[in-house]
Amino acid sequence: MIKKGLIGVLFLVLSGVVYLFLWGFLFPWSPVKPGYAHEGNARWSVYYPEGTALPDDYGHIGDLMEETEAFHHLAYTHPVKVILCATSAQYRRYSTQRSHLCTMGTGTVIYVNPTVKETKRDIRSFLKHELSHALVFQHMTLPHAFKLKRWIREGLAVYYGNPHHYYQGDAFLSLAVDKGYFFDFTGDDGENPSLIGHIPADRRYLFEYAEYRCFVDYLMTHYGSERFFAFLNLDMRAPEAENEAFRQVYEVELSAVFQQFKQEVMARHWPGHSDA
Repeated sequence: MIKKGLIGVLFLVLSGVVYLFLWGFLFPWSPVKPGYAHEGNARWSVYYPEGTALPDDYGHIGDLMEETEAFHHLAYTHPVKVILCATSAQYRRYSTQRSHLCTMGTGTVIYVNPTVKETKRDIRSFLKHELSHALVFQHMTLPHAFKLKRWIREGLAVYYGNPHHYYQGDAFLSLAVDKGYFFDFTGDDGENPSLIGHIPADRRYLFEYAEYRCFVDYLMTHYGSERFFAFLNLDMRAPEAENEAFRQVYEVELSAVFQQFKQEVMARHWPGHSDA
């Protein structure tokens, strides 16, 4: 009886593993991907539903990867898989997310929700955003990837990939100053969702990412990209010591620079009205 019980447990475990590989979050590493065709090379591959044509934008992944490497001064260390999910339910099952696109913490897999087509926004900009995440994550351990603060992770990805998808210029200033949406994300509770709880739900995510991008832009413009990427490289190695890394590179506290940034925003001096 005990032997039969062990066999039964083993069968259930193996069945669960097979399910995760074929229909769950282990799908990217499955040796077979039923229902999917794919194109690619040694650097990248795109999986898309069988019976459909690969959209043109995804055929340029290789070019976008090279552009992303040049901007970030880093090189991909592993191939990148892009999976165009057949349905939103499938996207949620594979990625456990509800966004239009997402990148796994390994930096090797990008999932695309079919809802991205409903945004009417350019796909390449979305891909550049996610490729920024993938490149940064590939230079971090998985635990460190989850510790990297949202402001630098998303701020950099938006700054590089798709700034025009979020509030800019006068639109940003109107919400930040007139509506009082501006928030300080540099404190110990900078990742707490309550910090943006005062922002209406339909604008919350768009403004949050816009402010992150605006601060990255401020750092790039006032202190130079070389210093920013020096800080990023330190932060990737030890994200729990972000403040120390910032102080080492910028020779000033992160909170102090953020207050300067805030003053310029409140005075409507930053960003510029033609910010685009």
